Amino acid sequence: MSALFIGLDAAIALVKKWRWLMLALPLLIAVAIQTYRLNSAKADLLEKQAIISNMETASKAAKAAQIALNQATEAAYKAEAERTDREYSLALNDALRLANAYADRNRVRSVCEGIARQAGSATEGAVAESRNGPGADAIVVSRSDFETLNANTLRLKAVNEWGDRLIKEGLAQPLP
Repeated sequence: MSALFIGLDAAIALVKKWRWLMLALPLLIAVAIQTYRLNSAKADLLEKQAIISNMETASKAAKAAQIALNQATEAAYKAEAERTDREYSLALNDALRLANAYADRNRVRSVCEGIARQAGSATEGAVAESRNGPGADAIVVSRSDFETLNANTLRLKAVNEWGDRLIKEGLAQPLP
């Protein structure tokens, strides 16, 4: 037993002599673990910051590309609109010229109206002998309505052609 006591006495002496080491060792281990964790967290943070920076750069590049695409599309639409308006103006001028010529050639003359009033009740219901007047199925509109109809017809035709071009270019879809 004395060997046991001698060993125990030596151990107690070591603990008394190196007591500060026994307190410092757990602290040293804790500091080492914490340093490792902080270095690992710092590396993760730097990696995440690099990813965020790359995402911001990609986002700015995508935004710039989208703005450029939008401006190009807007410019194409504007050019198409100007071309369509120019063609419409030319077509409208031609149509109005032709419509005026047609209206002048086929105008209902007020002379016929005066003659019809003078004919009296004896000829009411009878077919007129002259073939110069409008037929039985004639539709008469005012000059301003006639011009409006011509202008609207041309405008609708231009819009239809514009829509067909957009469909052909893949910028629009046809109705089902």
